[in-house]
Amino acid sequence: MSDIVISKLKKYLFLISLVLLLVIGAHMIFVYLYEDAKEVPVKGWVVSEWIIWEFPHLNPLILSTDHNKYINRLLYRSLLNYDIEEGKISNDLASCDTSNLLYVECYLENNIAWSNGEPITAEDIISTFNLFKKSEVNPVMSSLLAETEIEEKDGTIIFSNEKKDISFLNVFFQPILPENVINNLTTDEMKSSFSPLDSVYSGRYVIGSVDQDETVGITKISLERNTNYFQNNMFIDTLILKLFKDENHFLKHKNSVNIFNDKQNILWESIPRLEPFEYILPQFVSVFLNSDTIESETMRNYLLRNINRTELIASLWIDAVQEIKNPFLTETEIDVAKTSDLGFTLWKLWYKSKKELLSVAEENQKEKEAEAAKKQAKTISAEANPKPITQKVEQESLSIITNPTNDKYNFITEDNVLLKWKVDDDQITAVYINDYKLNWFSQWDDVFYYRLIKWYDSIVEGKNEYKIYFEKDWERELIEEIVYFYYTDSEKLEDEKQKFFWWETIASAPSSTISSGTGSTIDSEELDRVRALDNRFYYQDDLTPYSINLLFINSDKNISDTVNFIKESIENAGIKINIIESSVASLTNDLRKEDAPYDMVVIWVNLGYLDFNMFPYLHSSQAESGYNFSNIKNLSLDILLEEMKWNNLSNTKILELEEKIWEILKEEQILKTLYSPKLKLLVDKNIENYSLASYMPDDIYRLNPLINSYISKKKTIDKENKSSPGFVRFLFTSLFN
Repeated sequence: MSDIVISKLKKYLFLISLVLLLVIGAHMIFVYLYEDAKEVPVKGWVVSEWIIWEFPHLNPLILSTDHNKYINRLLYRSLLNYDIEEGKISNDLASCDTSNLLYVECYLENNIAWSNGEPITAEDIISTFNLFKKSEVNPVMSSLLAETEIEEKDGTIIFSNEKKDISFLNVFFQPILPENVINNLTTDEMKSSFSPLDSVYSGRYVIGSVDQDETVGITKISLERNTNYFQNNMFIDTLILKLFKDENHFLKHKNSVNIFNDKQNILWESIPRLEPFEYILPQFVSVFLNSDTIESETMRNYLLRNINRTELIASLWIDAVQEIKNPFLTETEIDVAKTSDLGFTLWKLWYKSKKELLSVAEENQKEKEAEAAKKQAKTISAEANPKPITQKVEQESLSIITNPTNDKYNFITEDNVLLKWKVDDDQITAVYINDYKLNWFSQWDDVFYYRLIKWYDSIVEGKNEYKIYFEKDWERELIEEIVYFYYTDSEKLEDEKQKFFWWETIASAPSSTISSGTGSTIDSEELDRVRALDNRFYYQDDLTPYSINLLFINSDKNISDTVNFIKESIENAGIKINIIESSVASLTNDLRKEDAPYDMVVIWVNLGYLDFNMFPYLHSSQAESGYNFSNIKNLSLDILLEEMKWNNLSNTKILELEEKIWEILKEEQILKTLYSPKLKLLVDKNIENYSLASYMPDDIYRLNPLINSYISKKKTIDKENKSSPGFVRFLFTSLFN
C-alpha cells in the first residue's frame, strides 16, 4: 500500500512541478516580451459634449458667437490657427507671412483636402473672400476686406491691403468654403442656416447624422472623424453633440455627460467624475460713462470711484471671476481717487439736498409775506457769485498787496504778497504771525512787514490762514485773522472761490432765501412731499432727483448682480440710478441715437486675438457706429489708438502706447474695468491626456485638447527585436545580474 501512495505522490509532484515550470516559463516569456513594450492609445472611442442651445446654423459665413462659432470650427478650417499651448498664431490651411499687413503672402499647405477627397485650392480661398467683398453677409469681414486685392500668383495667394490695420489679421481666421458651394449660394441661402446633411467640410470632423428625441427634448449631432484630413490622428472617432432645450432638461440627464462648457456655472464641481479645467478669455465686464451727458470729469470720477471693484468681486463669488484693472488686461491700476464734493458739484447744476429743500419749505410755511420771500430769494439767486458776509478783494493781477485791509478772504494766483500793518501802541513788544515771531520788529516800531512768498514757505497752494498776534506785558492778543486762497491755476482758483462763497451763503443766509436759478421757491403745501424724499439724493425745485440712466444687457446672473451692486453703491453715494435693460439686437441702435437714453453702460468687451486693440471702443470715429460707448472725442487718444492698430508692432512699442493711453483715461474718467469670468470646462476623468490652457483668445479652441486625448491604452510589443537568443540573454541577465 505504501508503494502505491509513494508512486501517486511522485506523479502529483511531477505534475505540480510541470505546471509551475509552465507558469514560470510563461511569466518569463511575458516579462521578456513586454519589458520594453510601449503604451499606445486605442482609437475608435465615442465622447459626448453637452450644450444648452438651439440647433446650430452651421453657416460659417455669417457673424457667429458662442456655440455656433465653436461647431463651425469643428467642421471648417481657415488659413491660420491659434496654438493655445504656445500662445501664438500658427498655420492651418496655409503658411502666411503677416510681418507686413499691407502685403501678405500665403502658401497653401500640402495634402489639404475637403471631406469628399477633393483638394482645397487657391480658388476656394479667393472665392470665399470675394463673397464677403461683394455682399453684406458679414459686415465685419466686408469692412476688413473692403480695400483689399486678393490674387493668385505662382501658387501664392497675395493679399494687398491699403490700410495699416492690425485688425486685418482677423480675416485669416475666417472659415473657408469650396468654390462650387460659394458659386451656387443664393443671397437668401448665404444669410440663413446651412443643411447639416450632404455638406462638404474641411475640419477634423464631419456631420455623420442628426437625431432628435422629442420625448426628452434632446437633439444629437454625431460628428465623425474626417478621414480626408491629412494626419488627423485623433483617437476620439466620434464626438456627439447633445443639444438640450433648456437648463432643466440638461440637469435631468447630467450624470452621463462627458464634456460640458460650464459658462453659467450650472454644475460647478457637483459631479466628482468631471474634472474642472479653468480658463479665461480676452474679455471683461466694464462700466462706460457717456461723456456727452455727464460732461463734468469731477462727476464722472465720483461715479467711478464709488464702484468698489474689490467688494463687487467678493459679492459675485471671488472664485468665479478674475479682477481686471485696465482695458489691456495687465496689472496696472488706472483708477484715480480725485477729491470732489458732490453737493457743490450738483449745486452748480441747481440741485439741492433734502435738508436744504426742507429748510426752505419749513421757512416758507412760517412766512406770511410770500411775495417778500420770493423777492428776497430772487435777489440772491440773481447774483452769479453770492457774496459772503465779510468783504473780499481780488487783486490777482498784482504781485504785491499792501495791508492793513478789511478784506478777510483773498484769492490770488501770484505768490508775492507784502503784508504791511500799522502798530499804534508803543507798548507792543512783539508781533506773531500764527506761531512765528517777527525777528525785525522792535518796540516803538509803528509798522511791521510780512511777506507771503512760496520760496519762503510762508504761503502754499491752497488755503492759507494767518492769525496776527500783538504781545504786550508778556501776553499775546489776537488782533486779526486773514485768509489767502492761493492757486497758480486760475480755473482751480475760480472753482474754489465759488465753492467757498456757496458754503458761506448756505451757512449765513436765512433758509427762506435758498432758491433755484429761476428764482422759484417751494410752496408750503409741498412740505409733505419734501419730507417723503430720500435723504440720500439731490433735487431740483420741482423735486426731481438728480439721476443717471444705466443701460445693460441681461446676459447672465453675474451681469444682473453687477448692475444691482452698482445701483446700490452709487445710490448710497447720493445719486439715483434708473436701470434700462437692452438686448444684443437693439444695443448698438440705442447707443447710436442722438438722444441715447443712457448715461452709463455696463457691457461685455471682447478683444479677441488682438487683446491690445481698444480702437473700436475708444476712438471718436466709432461713436456713430455705437461701439464707442463713452462717446469720448479726444484727438490725442485717437492718434495713439490709430498708431496701435497700425501693422505689427513690437511688444515694447505696444507697452509704450498703452502707458500713454492709460494717462489719458485717468484724466478723462470715462471707464472702469471690473472683471473677467473664470470659465470652467468640465471633462470626464476617463478621458486621459486632456490638458487645457488657462488662457485662450476664443473658446472655439477648447477642441484642441481632444486632438491628443483618448479613453484607454494598450501595450505594443517590439517584435523586430524579440528572438530566442534574445530570450536566453534575458534569462541569463535576470539570473546572474
